[in-house]
Amino acid sequence: LVSTGVTVVTAGLTIAVEGLHWEPQTAGYALHVASFQLFLCIFLVSACIQKPMRYLTTWCVLLHIIYFGTFDISNPKLDSFVSWSHPASFVAACFVYIGFFVVSNFYGGGAPKDMIPAIAECPVLHSFCIGWNHISPVLCHLIDGYLNGSNFHRIYGQGGVLWLLVVGVGIFYTVGQVYEWLMPNSVETYLAPKVWYLRSRRLAQRLGLRDLAALRNRKATIFCFGEDFAFSLAVKVPATLGVLLAAKCFGALVLEPTHIEEQIPGARLRESVLEFLLSVAAAKPEPA
Repeated sequence: LVSTGVTVVTAGLTIAVEGLHWEPQTAGYALHVASFQLFLCIFLVSACIQKPMRYLTTWCVLLHIIYFGTFDISNPKLDSFVSWSHPASFVAACFVYIGFFVVSNFYGGGAPKDMIPAIAECPVLHSFCIGWNHISPVLCHLIDGYLNGSNFHRIYGQGGVLWLLVVGVGIFYTVGQVYEWLMPNSVETYLAPKVWYLRSRRLAQRLGLRDLAALRNRKATIFCFGEDFAFSLAVKVPATLGVLLAAKCFGALVLEPTHIEEQIPGARLRESVLEFLLSVAAAKPEPA
């Protein structure tokens, strides 16, 4: 924990200093080092506590460790590796954050109050840690896209957003499906109201699933629908739509610019400021 804290703080200062001097490559490298340490620490602490290992959020931390463990993505030799590890981590970060936001704010679910026993008696700190686990991957990807725009432009090439979505969604849903097989009742896991069981039965009837008892054993269909599948779908649909929107924004802000130099942090801002100052200097006061 101490070494992780020192690394994250040091890397954060490096990102700030290099960002001020418009050196995105060095700042991007520091971001990956800090993010790797952060997510590795989260996973190891979760493994020690054990209870967080029941949640998809912790499983997705492994995807973040794999991607951010690639410190220097400016190296073209690593393009093939980054071309699948980045989409998987990006989609997982957006999906998990949106999914948890929907569950905790609209569906009546959330995380247990004693998820982290050491700080369970401090609700504010406990809530902050749970929230940080969900928002930090998104923040890391936002900064990563800002600092490594030119690298992503090279890595994705002609594939663009389509490659990001196909690979990212494919890998994430594979991980998610394995998770659902091993943790079959998401209603109980995420403390959702029992009314979701009734909604599952009603939805099963509309879909023509006559053997409702099979829902309890996740054998209702070939897709292994369980008595929580209405809740699962209610999370997947808005989260997937959010991922599509996030990928579209990523493509528009990072992948679409054709001039790589335009993606250097601060380049457009500095050009705008310089143009404004030149226009002010060239302006002549009108005679009274």
